[in-house]
Amino acid sequence: MKSHCRNTVAFFIVIETGKNTVDIMKGMRPPLTPTSKSNAVADAEIAFQENRYVDVIEILKTLPQHTARSNELMGYCYGRLGNLKETEKYLLAASKKTESSIEVFYYLGLLYLEKNKTSTAINYLKTAISKYDHFYEAHYLLGTALVKINKLDEALKHYLKALTINSHSADLLFNLGNTYEAMGEVNIAITYYEKALEINPSHINTILNFGVIQGQLGNHAKALDCFKKLVNATHIDHLTLADAHTNLGLLYSELGHYAQAEKSLQRSIELNPLLAESFYHLGILNDQQKSYELANHLYKKAYQLEPNKDYVMGRYTVSNQLIGQWGESKDLIKKIEESVQLKKNIINPLDLLYISDQPKLHFECVKTYSKKRLITPSSPFQYQAKDPAQKIKIAYVSPDFKNHAVTNLTAELFELHDRTAFEVIGISIKKQAQNDQMRERVMNAFDTFYDLEDTLSDDQLLELCRTLNIDIAIDLAGHTLHSRPSIFKQRIAPIQMSYLGFLGSLGFENMDYLIADKTIVPETISQYFYEKMMYLPECFQINDSRRIRPVNKVNPPSLGLPEDGFIFACLNNRIKVTPKIFHAWLAMLKATSNTFLWLISESPESDDRLKKMAQKESIEPSRIIFTNKLPFEDYLASYLSADLFLDTYPYNGGTTISDALWMGLPVLTLSGQSMPSRMGKSLLKNCGLEELVTESLDEYIALAISLASSPSTYQHYHELLAKTLSTAPLFDTPRTVQYIESGYKEAMRQFTNNLGRKNIEVKPVEKL
Repeated sequence: MKSHCRNTVAFFIVIETGKNTVDIMKGMRPPLTPTSKSNAVADAEIAFQENRYVDVIEILKTLPQHTARSNELMGYCYGRLGNLKETEKYLLAASKKTESSIEVFYYLGLLYLEKNKTSTAINYLKTAISKYDHFYEAHYLLGTALVKINKLDEALKHYLKALTINSHSADLLFNLGNTYEAMGEVNIAITYYEKALEINPSHINTILNFGVIQGQLGNHAKALDCFKKLVNATHIDHLTLADAHTNLGLLYSELGHYAQAEKSLQRSIELNPLLAESFYHLGILNDQQKSYELANHLYKKAYQLEPNKDYVMGRYTVSNQLIGQWGESKDLIKKIEESVQLKKNIINPLDLLYISDQPKLHFECVKTYSKKRLITPSSPFQYQAKDPAQKIKIAYVSPDFKNHAVTNLTAELFELHDRTAFEVIGISIKKQAQNDQMRERVMNAFDTFYDLEDTLSDDQLLELCRTLNIDIAIDLAGHTLHSRPSIFKQRIAPIQMSYLGFLGSLGFENMDYLIADKTIVPETISQYFYEKMMYLPECFQINDSRRIRPVNKVNPPSLGLPEDGFIFACLNNRIKVTPKIFHAWLAMLKATSNTFLWLISESPESDDRLKKMAQKESIEPSRIIFTNKLPFEDYLASYLSADLFLDTYPYNGGTTISDALWMGLPVLTLSGQSMPSRMGKSLLKNCGLEELVTESLDEYIALAISLASSPSTYQHYHELLAKTLSTAPLFDTPRTVQYIESGYKEAMRQFTNNLGRKNIEVKPVEKL
């Protein structure tokens, strides 16, 4: 959810709600010693008190020479009349007089802040404070100016000083909360927001930001109450009302109330057609409903309005990739890489994996993301020590216990755990349909299965998990949809691990280990992980050896495939198909005859774009074939109609590669530097097909052409896979389970003996 606050300053209008700035100044500063004045200045003072600003100017114009006070009065009056040029002229003249008042420096700071000359404003405000340290408004405004240039620590000092002078300002308390929130100190921010609401329960900006934080913490009921209060408020400007509708729409979307979400987001756009955030979230809503073309249009609008808005550029870029609209890709990716290096929240960590093969960049991105999006620990974790003879309690946490790629891989892991050594629980953090066969299977696989409500806040979920006295908690989702990484950042177990769901560091130090192997995470890139490695000796990926293996081929014409010809297939999600990899595939088609490229369809429009690109390369568009997603058994059987699976890069296939190999289909992969780009290499290495791992795009293209052009070469790899399939480590699930359990035991030993976190290298065993 978003936090939106406006710290704009209207000249001479409002600092404290309902008070005139000049009146505040008179009430707080030490009285000036009266000085002798000309009758003109005295008359001007009276006219000023009576708000006769034009008269003041006319009176003072008769003076042959201005004093500090007459310049000051002229400046104030021109300010009241909206003539900021003359205001600046007279206040500057006043400031150069030794007898000028401290207010002159304050108002010059206010003036220059309004003109976006922030550094100049800061200098004048500091001068005002140097003359009178208890100048409340100057400290307040200086804090605001420093926030504007992102000097948050210094801003806090002045806000806190202002608080010692006046602790009953809802505006000040709001700004303190807003600053702490920007620094990632969410719990402190909440405290100040609550204090602001005690003083003024109708403080609009505080209600908005407080609602945003509650939504981020999963306190949906509190967030909903805040946003409904705002959209029903009578005294609220249309821009803030638009913000409220944006956040209400986002909340409804998270709760799965898509019609209400769309209504709120559309209302936000009606109120403020320039609000990029509303277009962005409406895009996400359409993405979730698989309306990818409309989503892309909305992301583009958000990008045009505010290109540097958090995550907008990244989502727009990846959306373009998904629908095959690649014209801007190169320039956008360059901008994203530069922004990530500057620690800007320009792209979320998962989206970056689809477009970049730079482990260091991935790490920078996820650290920045986790610092901003995940709350800081609210209470220390306490672990109840247990008898070493007791079973190790392990908990798998996931929003995806259903027919989902990760669950399809891990189902047998849950079933095969050694119950004499382990107690195995499942914690489902997302409600799912009850008629899902895979969900039913995994529910029966756990000793205890906690089917939790989506409405639980992070604090409630954290508290519940901590009461279970878990020894090892395994996060299967990372930074993917509906995950709850905040509970792991705050810690729910003394040992926490990340596995399968997110291929990279989670970006915070409380995630202790990542389950990997030395192929997918070689030691050369381990520096880009907070986690220590739990290295399995063979393949990091567990598999389900109980899954079906259809023997009957799906009729090729029913898939849109020809009866004969060589079929290059890639059934990876289309979001993984980059311009570079697609043009490599076109090169393969161009260099071979009677070959076809078979892909998953995302939308008719995106399919047409790829066909047109082929046509531009003088390739018959009919050689590119698209198939809609199939039921699981038909999907597996469809691999029997293909000849070679072409992997994507920089994000390799995972479950899709395992499925292809399981069905006896050779896979060609392109390996890179980062974890997602090395997944295919690990899988092929553990299936006897390491020779089909390439290290460059040219090698990838050349080997594909060779396999399609040489039946004997292709047949060699096809037969090799058939021969090794039954003994391949990739599909030896009991052995992989044993490796994982050995790693768990070693992690427990390190913790129990206070050895600190160290890489774990599980030793290989003979085939069971």
